[in-house]
Order: sequence, then structure tokens, then C-alpha cells
Amino acid sequence: MARPLGLLCVCLNLLVSLQENEAKRPESTSDLSHVLDDDTNTSQDRASFVGALVSPLKEKKEEDPSLSATPATSASSSTLELPPTLVELEERSSTGEVEELPVMYKNRRKLCKVKAKDMVDGRSVVQGSWEKQTLAPAALLKDGQCDIFSSAEIQISTHDHLASLPKVYGGMSDYVPGKLKTKPPKQTPLKELPEKYFSPPCGVGSNGASYIPKRWNMKKDGPTLIDAKQFYDKIANKHLAFIGDSTMRQLMLGMACHLADAGFKPTKIMFSEKLETQFTYANGLVISRWGLLELNYFHSEKLSMEAAEADAVILNMGRHYRHTPKGIKEYNTDIKKVVNLVANVADHVFLTDTLPSHFASASGDLFDKKGASHAKVRGKGYACKAVKDAVSKNGGQWRNILMRQSAQHDGLSVLPFYKILQERYDAHLGEMTFGPIVPKAKVDPDRMDCVHWCYSKTMFEPLIIQMQHAFVAALEGSKMCHQEILKGAKKT
Repeated sequence: MARPLGLLCVCLNLLVSLQENEAKRPESTSDLSHVLDDDTNTSQDRASFVGALVSPLKEKKEEDPSLSATPATSASSSTLELPPTLVELEERSSTGEVEELPVMYKNRRKLCKVKAKDMVDGRSVVQGSWEKQTLAPAALLKDGQCDIFSSAEIQISTHDHLASLPKVYGGMSDYVPGKLKTKPPKQTPLKELPEKYFSPPCGVGSNGASYIPKRWNMKKDGPTLIDAKQFYDKIANKHLAFIGDSTMRQLMLGMACHLADAGFKPTKIMFSEKLETQFTYANGLVISRWGLLELNYFHSEKLSMEAAEADAVILNMGRHYRHTPKGIKEYNTDIKKVVNLVANVADHVFLTDTLPSHFASASGDLFDKKGASHAKVRGKGYACKAVKDAVSKNGGQWRNILMRQSAQHDGLSVLPFYKILQERYDAHLGEMTFGPIVPKAKVDPDRMDCVHWCYSKTMFEPLIIQMQHAFVAALEGSKMCHQEILKGAKKT
């Protein structure tokens, strides 16, 4: 009976400690911002953060050697000797090596994820407004230029879903199912890039008649653009995954364009037969885009595993659900499931708004329950327009309202992209389609595109700022949750 009673006492002491620490938790992340900067962050900073986050483990170590760890030698030590990560302990628990993951660790994980979410929320919210600017045609063309592919070895894999492509075949997954061992996927050189991976520059090859050059005027206390080299160095040897539809692909390309504009281009690019993408860089960085249009059986089974494959994940699902009574009901059911599926890796997963569309309807959707915009005759004079009802649950934000409810319930951060792009009805592809050079033959006024976006460095800048800070915060938060969550506060 001595050991169970001892464990009970330790757990009760832990709960008291957690409650005290939660009461002291800051409302903002301003006093935690130093842990995000690798250049100034010391082991003493991290030790003080851990001391505020978890309670001592010395007593637990003596009672349960399987969970023991070598403590750091001093507060000024340059390296910290850390215990097994929480993921490793959970694996040992699932195999029976550890009977059950103690409640104390589950509580620490929950608290740590709250801290990690605070980091993303506190550093990635971009507030400001659009201001018109005057650009000469040459400057406008330069603002829309992006060269990602010129320096890369480009291949296409016969494997249709890159999230599950094993590392031995060029992917990022550690899992090799039996059928792949008998029939391994093949990678062959890609002869021609898919048109969907080129977006016309704003004002030149897309909706040119109505495009208005604008720059985002950031509020003085808002986050600023991280220098591309500094960002590139921070995310070295990391795997960043964009999960979602074609608008998520455009966000991924926007991030890659930001790096390419500073000279950091992928050295190898892999496409799947379904045109998912994996960019690999010289510093070990991998940026992936995996498809998630609607929740189906495959994603119901695999989404959590996919999210766990990457170091940081940005996810959205919504554009393919119609603004009809049936579509709204289906989306509400499915987004709850999606959020719940990724919530178990919430320390490095964050969501983004479904980006606005600007068809001539109350919500901006092509299929709108309040109108029949999809049935109107399109042609001369038809154009993308401002959203009439951008905010309410029946307007342009209907998906994001439902998603935020689920995200709040499960503790996930959401990047507010809709608010930034809400008024940019002028920046869609319009009559043009995707492609590096858009001949007149492809101009089709009966197929107006008010969903996808043209490319402009200045137009994408506020989105890049949010993604940069969210990725850095998610990576640092995940690092603490996976490594320092089990390390007790140092006893002197």
C-alpha cells in the first residue's frame, strides 16, 4: 500500500501546483516572447519557463524508475538532459511497458498546450487596413513575379497521397505498409509543371481591369515581416505542412515565393498523381501541401497520423461545402470531426479561415441559399464583387463561425485570414485561369473565378506575416510540450 499512497500524494500535490500555476498564467504572451527567439534564449530562460509550467519530479523518479530522468546540472548549463518525450511514454504505455500514463503527465500536457496556443494567438494576429498605392506597369509586373521551380529537380510519384509516402521512397512518413513493399511507388521526372502551380500576377494576367494595387498598413503594435533569411534559418530541418484545398495550395506557394524572392528555392520538388506537393530545401526544410477537400473515410482514419508527421501544420477545410441548408449541416458535422481528429496534436496544429470568395451573392459563394448567382448569365460586364453580407452566420463567414466554435472547444488557434481578404474582390483570377502565360484563348467570361487569387508580394504580405509568426510559435510551443513538459522545476 505504501507505493499507491505515495503516488496519490504526489498527484494531489501536482494538482495543487497546477492550479496555482494556472492562476498565475499571464493573459498575454508578452512575458513569454523571449522563449521564441533562439538567438537570445538561454537554458536559464527555458529552466525558468519550465519552473513556472510544471512541478518537481524528484519524488516521482525515486518511486518509478521507468519515468526517471537526469536533471540539468545547473541553471546556467548550456544543454539540458531531458527525459523521454511524452510521445515516447505514450508509445510505451500502448505496448504495456508502462501500465498507464499517469494523470500528472496528462495534466501537464493539457496545460502546456494552452501555453502553446497562447503563443500562436499572441504573435500571429495581424491588424491593419488596406491603403491604395500607385505602381508603374513595370513595378506592378515585378510585384507579381515568383520563381520557385527553376533550380529544382522535379519528380512525380505514382503514390497518390504524399502524406503517407514513406521516407525510403522520398516522402516524409515512417510507415511502410506491406503492399508498398511488394509494389513500391515510382518517381519519374516531371516533363511539364501543372498549370495550377502558377498564378498570374495581379493586374497583369488576372482580372486586370478591376485590380487596385494596395498595401497592408499594419498597426504599430502588430507583428512585422520576419526577414526571409532569418525565417529560413529558424525553420531549418523542419517539416511544415499545409493541409486543405486549392486555396491552401496558394498559401503554400505564397510562402515559397517569399523564400524564393530572397534566393531560397527548393532543390527537389515532388508531385503526386493527385498534384499534392513536397518542396525540399538545402537546409533540410520541407514544405508540403496535402489535400483535404471534404471529410471522407480516408481522412477520418488518417488525418491525425498525417498531422503528427509534420513539425507544424496549418489546416483548413471548407470551400468545397456549398452554402445551402444541406451543405451547412454537412460542414458543421464534418468540421467538428476534423478539429477533434487533430486536437491530440494541437501543440503544433493551427487552423485558418476559409478564404472569402466574391461571386455576386450575399455570402460571396457561387452556390448561395439566398440567391441563384450560379444560374445568372455570365459574360460581358460580369465581375467579382464585394461581399454583401460578410460577417453573419448566413453570410461570407458562415464556415468560419462554425469552425471557430469547434476550435475554441478543442483549444486550437485560428488565423483570421478572412478579415484581411474580405475587401479584396479585385484580386481574384477573374476571367483568367491558372498558368504561367495566359493566352487570349483561355479568357472565358462564362467561367469567372472569384475564388482563387492572383499573386502579388504586397497583397500576400499580411498573410505571410501571420503564417511566419504562427509557424515559429507552433514550433517553439511544440518543442516545449514534447521535451520540457516532463522535466521538473529545478531544486536548488
